[in-house]
Amino acid sequence: MEARGSKRIRLVAADVDGTLVDSAKRVPAGFAEAVRRLREHGIRFVIASGRQYWNVLETFGPAADDAIILPENGSMLIDGGEATYASRIPDAAIEAVLDAVRDIPTAYPMLSGVKATYVRRCSAFCASEMAKYYARRIVGEDAFAQAKDDTICKIAIFDDESSARNVWPAVRHFAERYHPVLSADNWLDVMNQGVDKGSGLRVIMDRLGVEPEECMAFGDYGNDIGMLRICGESYAMANATDDVKSICRHIAPSNDDDGVMRVLRREFPFL
Repeated sequence: MEARGSKRIRLVAADVDGTLVDSAKRVPAGFAEAVRRLREHGIRFVIASGRQYWNVLETFGPAADDAIILPENGSMLIDGGEATYASRIPDAAIEAVLDAVRDIPTAYPMLSGVKATYVRRCSAFCASEMAKYYARRIVGEDAFAQAKDDTICKIAIFDDESSARNVWPAVRHFAERYHPVLSADNWLDVMNQGVDKGSGLRVIMDRLGVEPEECMAFGDYGNDIGMLRICGESYAMANATDDVKSICRHIAPSNDDDGVMRVLRREFPFL
């Protein structure tokens, strides 16, 4: 099946928050069936998110069975329930980032691994937000010690006020060695250099033998830019930031207007 005005699309990727789910974090009606139908027609769907893998499973239920999961901002890849790729952050890098944010009173770093996410302490606001995106959480003074038995792929830092204002100045110098990125108003993530949703999607493309012009992607925030840049059919949501809109070929309706599903149903009549 060919998407209108493009080469045959074989891979569709979508961010989750601000893109695929609405502002109330609801999965669009008919999404699981759409993912299944796409796969029947030789098109794989990638759920690409800064969220934890276990949270994606919890949120999307049956749809996750047919989708490829690209969680933790592209630092992991799960297909068929098997983690086939994980970009491990060196212990020295973890310690350096933790040291850099240690004296920021509003910042709460957490270590995201294949097994769980680990945090020593967090405010009530941080705890409520963390629960939205991380289903398997280990909280306590010994949490980081437990993390040493896991493969840590992402350092997520929550700030009670503003990650851009309070955390970014403390970690931006890591950009030469690692990859810090603002992922939401209160969140900043640090991965290995060169790791983002775009690099993760490239791994999937290479494994499936898919060319950029055979890919469609949807996103709304800065951590989606790498993924959107490598896809021939890139869609910024109507609610996307201006920097995202500036690099996309198309604008989709907002996440609260069922934007991803509306585009998919228009471009793929069998849905």
